[in-house]
Amino acid sequence: MNSLSYTWTNLIQGNKYKIKISATNLVGESDYSSDLIVTIASAPESISSLTYSLSSTSITISYTAPSNDNGDTITGYNIYLNDSLLETVTELTYTYSSLTKSYQYKMNVSAINSIGESSPSSIIFYACDSPSEPGKPTLISSTSNTITFNWTYSEDNGGCNILEYEIYYKSGSDSEFSSLATITNIYELEYSHTITSSSSNEFLYKVRAKNVIGYSNFGETATLYLSS
Repeated sequence: MNSLSYTWTNLIQGNKYKIKISATNLVGESDYSSDLIVTIASAPESISSLTYSLSSTSITISYTAPSNDNGDTITGYNIYLNDSLLETVTELTYTYSSLTKSYQYKMNVSAINSIGESSPSSIIFYACDSPSEPGKPTLISSTSNTITFNWTYSEDNGGCNILEYEIYYKSGSDSEFSSLATITNIYELEYSHTITSSSSNEFLYKVRAKNVIGYSNFGETATLYLSS
């Protein structure tokens, strides 16, 4: 018999199998070989979720184990930054603290077992902080039913472009501020507020900025008035 290989099909993933071999001739059968223990497995599935929190210098990622290890216990997670391996860890969180403000990065996470590595799960992000607050609204003009004002840019965008400004207001008789407008043209920092009905001619305005990380604090509140 010249063939010294054998293919066994229809095995079940995750099961362990014990294989041993004996030789035979016209006289009889040899002793069995040592046992070969085989686990039917493959590289794990990708991690189930990937979330993160971020600043201009560091990122902390959190992830969950794959729903299926494909028959072999997961032994760790490979963390990549811009496609270069940073570290292999066993925890489900990881912090990297050497980012450069305003730079774009890609981070990948993959699960590993003794068979191999899962497909990566990825995030692409900029290293940023929230922006600083914009300037106090300043009156441009006022009529009996319209107040037009402007404000100045946030002095620090946090390392990422400002995406929009949000204006909040309340009348002198209101107790709470309400959202008035979202300004996405960040180069025209002017707004006209037309008041259709109010028992007061006094209005308070404040503005905050937003980048990809989130919102700034509100800038200083301005009190402006309708003309008599």
